Amino acid sequence: MKSLFFKRVIAFVIDCFIIDLLFVIITIGFHANERIINDAEELVLKYSNQEITLEDYNTEVRNLNYELQKSNISVNIVSFVIIAGYYFVFNYLNSGQTIGKKLCKIKVVEKGERPRLKAIILRGLIIYGILSTLYNIIFVYLFDAKEFSYGYTIVTYLESLFSIICLFMVLYRKDRRGLHDIMAGTEVIEEGGQNGKN
Repeated sequence: MKSLFFKRVIAFVIDCFIIDLLFVIITIGFHANERIINDAEELVLKYSNQEITLEDYNTEVRNLNYELQKSNISVNIVSFVIIAGYYFVFNYLNSGQTIGKKLCKIKVVEKGERPRLKAIILRGLIIYGILSTLYNIIFVYLFDAKEFSYGYTIVTYLESLFSIICLFMVLYRKDRRGLHDIMAGTEVIEEGGQNGKN
């Protein structure tokens, strides 16, 4: 039924809001690298005034982003811990429900039962931005700016493509299972036990 799809979307939006709120509260004392911010503003002005070419602008943006990721490693680690803690640990301990799912009266099940942690992790690994966050934490120190930028672009495009495929599958499949559900052997059902099938 279509209502299950909309409940899933609403639950996802609620969860994103909660994650963002947690992130802001926890990182409020972290200081941004003001030199990088100033350099970025200066770069935009130079490009706007046609003092540099588009190619030079793109190269400098890539280098500034690389420096920013290096200086924000603690923020990336906090982001990973919040996302993994909420979508994996909290979801598992709460029998397949995040706060958004609980409010929308839906839950994740594996073969009709409480999902295993392995299924929850497999299900959410790509759709919650975990891979791109891990990429930032690990590869910012292994690659130079150009390699890091290309790799990050590939990872984020793959995550986005996977999420779009999942969205369309949930919308149009009769059983309302996305690729992430199929990979993990899970499905999202109404809290009263009614599954997503028509």
